[in-house]
Amino acid sequence: MRSRQVPRLLLLGVGLAALAVIRLITGYEMGWPGEPLVRELRLASALGAIAVGTCLSVSGVMLQSLLRNPLASPYILGLASGAALGVGAAQLLGRGADPVPWLSQPAAAVAGSLIVLLLVYRLSRQRGAIEPMTMLLVGVMLSVIASALLMLLTFLMGPSAEQLLRWMMGRIAPETPLSLLSAALLIAAAGLGLGLKWAPALDAAALSDDEALSVGVRLDSLRLGMFIVAGTLTAVSVVLAGPIGFVGLIAPHAARVLLGPGHAALLIGAALIGGGLLLAADSLVQIIQHLPWIPQPRGLLPVGILTSAIGGPVFIYLLRRRGSEWAP
Repeated sequence: MRSRQVPRLLLLGVGLAALAVIRLITGYEMGWPGEPLVRELRLASALGAIAVGTCLSVSGVMLQSLLRNPLASPYILGLASGAALGVGAAQLLGRGADPVPWLSQPAAAVAGSLIVLLLVYRLSRQRGAIEPMTMLLVGVMLSVIASALLMLLTFLMGPSAEQLLRWMMGRIAPETPLSLLSAALLIAAAGLGLGLKWAPALDAAALSDDEALSVGVRLDSLRLGMFIVAGTLTAVSVVLAGPIGFVGLIAPHAARVLLGPGHAALLIGAALIGGGLLLAADSLVQIIQHLPWIPQPRGLLPVGILTSAIGGPVFIYLLRRRGSEWAP
């Protein structure tokens, strides 16, 4: 890691801590919460934002390296659509009896994500190895198929599909159980740790296949490991908060601008930026929600709406600014 990268990473860490404090003092009543329950809910939201932002950002770095495509994002493998399809199927099966409990939603999302993950892996293998371009195309097509099936389920569910539609907008839920939050944070930390362990190999894998092989990088095993880790991190983020767009696409690019292409600093920087982006978005949602002239909607504004509304223009700006560098 270069000497100039260390102070920038420290600055990003300070920024993340500052945004976490801002989230803790942001809500219906601004300021440090006096009631223990309010404090716990805000802390759960802050930890959830950090976990989801880290998962999406680290997954984005790995997928961009795996697919050698700077436009790759965590949801390009169709995991978000698969998770949403699993939740929709569980809710449809539960209709007519008791509603599907909230705790069954993570299980349904995990099942849907894993099924899509296995299909992508099986269909993208050629001659016993993962083919990046085939994986990209298979992921896009499976995402389209899952989205079509999800629209069918939404049609069949009728008015009862409102809960599913709100979940698909992306939301950092303050009522998330501590056990689920702790597991997500541990998985995010483990994924980041594996990425740092693979950082020298990822740097070599950014070159051509022949050059990577010449320095002893086993591309087949590296690609398989990145595929499993990136898929797991994406599934965890979807289970925790639903599909939240653009964070896993914007954070790696922002980190690359600040820190350069080296994967060790890039992974840490992307995780800090991703967590900070979601903390800022969640705080902004709280501020917008409680403005006196804003009509009060049903429930809290989904954070996924905000990240997509802001992330789209930001990505277009980055695309126009750095487009010539991304050209093949």
